[in-house]
Amino acid sequence: MSANRIKGKVDVRTHSTVVKSEPDVCPELKSIIERTRKLMTDYIVRRKDLKSKSGRGISTSFLDEAQGVFPPSFPIGRRAVGFSANEIDAWIAARSFSACSKTPVDMKAFITLLVKSRNQVTSKSFEE
Repeated sequence: MSANRIKGKVDVRTHSTVVKSEPDVCPELKSIIERTRKLMTDYIVRRKDLKSKSGRGISTSFLDEAQGVFPPSFPIGRRAVGFSANEIDAWIAARSFSACSKTPVDMKAFITLLVKSRNQVTSKSFEE
């Protein structure tokens, strides 16, 4: 079997398959995600309005999004993108928790779970 057919990455040193598991996030951050997904009201925040909502500049939001530590945008038109206001609120809550927490918080793992839950909610709504 070739390495291309194996799902996951192959560790060069041990030649074993490394399968990505669900990111490890503390229960408090998981509850933030659950509360976010239970909210029925959500609206789209455009990039130009992001600074007033999140306190991040446009360039910083681009950098953070590329690094995976900020909720990703989604297309809303041919040349337009938007952000979920609830996801931005969850990101703010997670950053606030991170500032008060004594243990470091992995924001990449938090964003990964947040996006994964977005995809699950979206697929469920299309099935109904």
